[in-house]
Amino acid sequence: MVSIVKKFFKTHPVIIARNGGVPGMPCPSIATYRRAVEYGADIVHVKIAYTRDGKIIVVQDELLKQAFQSYATVSRLTLEEIASRLKNRLDHSQQDDHDFKGWDTLENIMTALPDRRFNLELMSKSRDFIHDLGRLLKELDAGERVLVYSMYGSAVDSIRKMMPETAVSVSLYGIVWIYALFRSGLLYFKRRFRSDVMQIPESIGPSYIANQALIRECIVKGLRIYVSVDNTRHQIQRLYESGASGFITENVAFVKSILDEIVIEEPEDDLMSDQ
Repeated sequence: MVSIVKKFFKTHPVIIARNGGVPGMPCPSIATYRRAVEYGADIVHVKIAYTRDGKIIVVQDELLKQAFQSYATVSRLTLEEIASRLKNRLDHSQQDDHDFKGWDTLENIMTALPDRRFNLELMSKSRDFIHDLGRLLKELDAGERVLVYSMYGSAVDSIRKMMPETAVSVSLYGIVWIYALFRSGLLYFKRRFRSDVMQIPESIGPSYIANQALIRECIVKGLRIYVSVDNTRHQIQRLYESGASGFITENVAFVKSILDEIVIEEPEDDLMSDQ
């Protein structure tokens, strides 16, 4: 059975801008996301939360930790309450930036960047949240320009069933399961995956997740590997040569400069070609 490449996937390797992807610029900020794209970002990563009054929002991580401690707290507050609390946490330099208020709605961000792809990290597994997210993506005709990730497997499963055209990543539990299969030798017998991407750090504790053997075995089975990088040339080149399909970074310009220096020669029969 030949798997159909979803429209989200165009070329590889891809650069995913995390936390804006531009050091020194605030996030969430449409100006920052645009700058990241100018610097070479293919995909914009955002963590999305769900307010008590049903708004899907993006909140700056640092301010969120200061004001709410966790995303669970965000879900118990209205957007007005969240906006007020975040405003009180902004310093003077941040308040001088008219484009930055510590938060924004997903709808506003995606509408401002209508031709860009997004990596949405779902910070809730609420049924109402999943339903409203699906409705919003359909209203924006954006189901094919997002890649959905969540630590919650149920959230990923719900999106997969509701929007089969949407690209999805392996959940956190799924990553652990795949690594366990790899370590036991059983991954060899896994024929295919229901997800399209596995987004991973290079290592988790003592476990080196982004090793060449695991990456290449997943690629053969149709699973793209996107790795969070610490932005060193040696790391990026090693991961690229191991077969990583994407690089998640807070410094888009640096990663782009390194990838531009690497000679990319894709064999015509590359199983992971997105062309």
